[in-house]
Amino acid sequence: FRPSDLARELRALRAVSVGAAGTFVVHADADEKSIRKEFSKRLPFDARLMVSPARDVIDLVARDPFSSEAARSADGQFICILESPLRTRPKLPLYVPEGPDWQVGITEVRGRFVVALWRRVGRNFLYPNAVVEKRFGVPATTRGWKTILRIRKAIEIG
Repeated sequence: FRPSDLARELRALRAVSVGAAGTFVVHADADEKSIRKEFSKRLPFDARLMVSPARDVIDLVARDPFSSEAARSADGQFICILESPLRTRPKLPLYVPEGPDWQVGITEVRGRFVVALWRRVGRNFLYPNAVVEKRFGVPATTRGWKTILRIRKAIEIG
């Protein structure tokens, strides 16, 4: 699977591949159902698609959820994109594991976006996406903050 090849196949959607992890920006004026249909027709495998309106990404970046000193001092800043919005709001912040040796901190949920901090603690690696899917029961995909900034830039270029 080559995301750049798929982007070329989706030229009617004016899709642009961002990075190598299967992240796309669609510049065509298309609704979520149409986007899902076009991607599904062309993917050689079943895939869960997380679709977010450009306005939501622009608003997220403008708010800069990692502006605090605590967020900037974490080893990683991530945004988990949920397949669907949560039905009930979780009590936040949420740290996994609990206590001073936490590795994943969930600090905010806004629409389909989950703001997550990550720290290297010990030898075990706990990934934010695994925590989000387990705790919230919703499929998700996770991108680093730098990738989200690249997505925002791709939206602007559109």
